[in-house]
Amino acid sequence: MNYQIDHILAGHGGVIAPVERPGICLGQHPDEAEDLPVTSWHTVLTPVDSQNTPSCVGWGMTSGIEIQSVAAGGPIVRLDGEALWAYERMMNYGNLDGGLQIEEGIDAVLHFGLVPANDTEVIRVSLDQHSIANALEEAPIPIATAVHQGWKQENMSENGRINEWVRFFPGLGGHMTCGISLTLLNDVPIIGAVNSWGPDYGEGGVYFMSLDHFISTAITEPVLFRVDPAWWSSAEFAEAAEKVRL
Repeated sequence: MNYQIDHILAGHGGVIAPVERPGICLGQHPDEAEDLPVTSWHTVLTPVDSQNTPSCVGWGMTSGIEIQSVAAGGPIVRLDGEALWAYERMMNYGNLDGGLQIEEGIDAVLHFGLVPANDTEVIRVSLDQHSIANALEEAPIPIATAVHQGWKQENMSENGRINEWVRFFPGLGGHMTCGISLTLLNDVPIIGAVNSWGPDYGEGGVYFMSLDHFISTAITEPVLFRVDPAWWSSAEFAEAAEKVRL
């Protein structure tokens, strides 16, 4: 067990070989995708990957870190969410059977030093429009949501909108993604999020749903890492990112 943890901390992705992620999608959407709003975080960086399991929490956390770095003028990095997952599983459970909770994802981000442990506000964002909008003005926010039949690709609109009308069908479990936008579509607040189900899911790896639907299916409050923007260009961040770089 100690060897495995050392292996993870050395940046080898734990006992799970990391899956290489595709290139960066800049989120330039066609005009005809009228219900897919283009937003500030899209034009910064939309990371996508082809890893479906086992750790949506790991990927949700690393996606947020990647975007914050680029948005603040720091480096473009590709981080291994599986390393965060493997470390937390081994430390807390002694095995690699199962996913993580959001608090464990936060712990892993802090442990690996991806944000400065002593100078970061870890804020749990209230589930209301005002709080979520204000948080997204600062940074992308990992969000945890119940998944239902409407999330299946065949039930989505062609431009990434989750079919909310099938929410009463049997659930498929919980899932973490990384919220990146909140915009109005025909006066309806719409939240967009980076998923970890590959670039072919939704629109370039991003899905959209109404804010009301997100709040109604949220498992817990989103998380905001409030960090000094200078951190992302620091040698300390570069060193921490190297530990879990893909």
